[in-house]
Amino acid sequence: MPFACKQFNSTCVIKPQNIVLIFENMPVQSRWYHGDGSYTRSPYLGEISYVDTNNLVQYYQPLRIGLDTLSIATNRPYVEFAHLHKALDVLYFYVSANDTVLISYDESMYPILQSKKSQTLSDQYNFNKRIKNRLSYHGHEPLSVMGFSGYWRVYKGVKQGIKIPESILSSYLNVPMDSVVQQAVAYLEEYERLLTLEHAKQKISKEYHGYYSYQYTRKKINYNLNFFINMMDTLSNESIYIKEIHSPFFHDDLCNFVSYRHQIEKYLTTLALIKTDGVSDYKSLFDSICKDLMIPVKTRDIMLEVLLDRIATLFSVEDAEHYKNLYIQCTGDTLRAKKIVLGKGISETMNNDIELKDTFSRVAGFNSLIESHQGNVIYVDFWASWCAPCRSAFPEAIKLRREYEGKDVVFLYLALNDREDQWRIANMEGNLEINGHSYFIINSRSSKAIQELKIESIPRYIIYDKFGKIAHLRAPGPQGKEIREQLDKLLKE
Repeated sequence: MPFACKQFNSTCVIKPQNIVLIFENMPVQSRWYHGDGSYTRSPYLGEISYVDTNNLVQYYQPLRIGLDTLSIATNRPYVEFAHLHKALDVLYFYVSANDTVLISYDESMYPILQSKKSQTLSDQYNFNKRIKNRLSYHGHEPLSVMGFSGYWRVYKGVKQGIKIPESILSSYLNVPMDSVVQQAVAYLEEYERLLTLEHAKQKISKEYHGYYSYQYTRKKINYNLNFFINMMDTLSNESIYIKEIHSPFFHDDLCNFVSYRHQIEKYLTTLALIKTDGVSDYKSLFDSICKDLMIPVKTRDIMLEVLLDRIATLFSVEDAEHYKNLYIQCTGDTLRAKKIVLGKGISETMNNDIELKDTFSRVAGFNSLIESHQGNVIYVDFWASWCAPCRSAFPEAIKLRREYEGKDVVFLYLALNDREDQWRIANMEGNLEINGHSYFIINSRSSKAIQELKIESIPRYIIYDKFGKIAHLRAPGPQGKEIREQLDKLLKE
């Protein structure tokens, strides 16, 4: 899918400049709340994401109230960013360099972009919102509904005569997927019709016609993929079909698009689940792609990056180290390999200790930290941004810290098996550094010290006495009398 620079090519380079995105009262988009109080969480890491000038995916979480600004430095004429919508939809916007864009939200929480440069750009940014058949069940786009496995499980169960609990049948999960498939077809037809019409009337530039044509191709691939997986009664040669519908799509000129990265992730996830042709998991898939000379080089490197990330997340530390070395052999990119593995809590150093990073990115060891606070009782809270019970205890933790303010008690909060960007957000939201000290654990998975402390689940609390010795390996949480009694007793010793 080659494009000329003057038409559509994400690799075109211009002088460095900024794109400014201003978010106005952004609602929660990473979760979709249902009527029964439950919610669906997006599998993506950030509500806003884009590919920076170093070809790294960056994530951003705007503030919920008022205006929040994201400035993107770029040397490309346009930058694509992804915006989550109600957890299931991932919307993509292609913004002109040197533009300032205000992003507000309609009653369905759908983003509306307003360019400071021109109304023409605003209209082109909001092309997808003008498609008539854009919405399906629960206010999501039909291709997003079609791609949600929870709907398919219930639908297929009903079709097969499996007894489904009434609570499920009466919930949001009971969606007529045959109707959704028809809606998806109508959506794609209207997308193509409107794109052709607006291009013919010169309401949309060649650049944006190229971009939305690319998106149309990507959407059709997803439709075919979801239809094939969920609607075909018998599946044969699944991996061959999946590769065939994707192969013409793969092109290195698209590597700067976050939507292209997401498509690669979906492609790999689907292939890894199909147990044919020796592709049974991410490890064997990594081995086969590393040797595949038919895949464009930059695209192959992104695939291997995604696979290394999955392997480092799902498999052993030994597997992560092995495939890190294979990644380096295949791509020659040592720095990125180390960054991926380190991001999964696997460090090359200090594995006999717990390696910590504070909010100023200063690194310290847990043992030296305990030693520096000798003479104080130390209350350690192991938690993570994704751990709901951990975060629900934070209001009580604030009360506890206030009660012991001015006394010889130190409160340490250590984020375990977390993402650094999510830790920083949760740390700020939880006010953990008000009378406390917050750290990110760099080597969550490779630390022998964590294994020795038998930290198998969180939240987990440990108390050290004034001499730096463990007084309670499984201490109570911050709520209630018990923790106060234990701290008071240790203070008197």
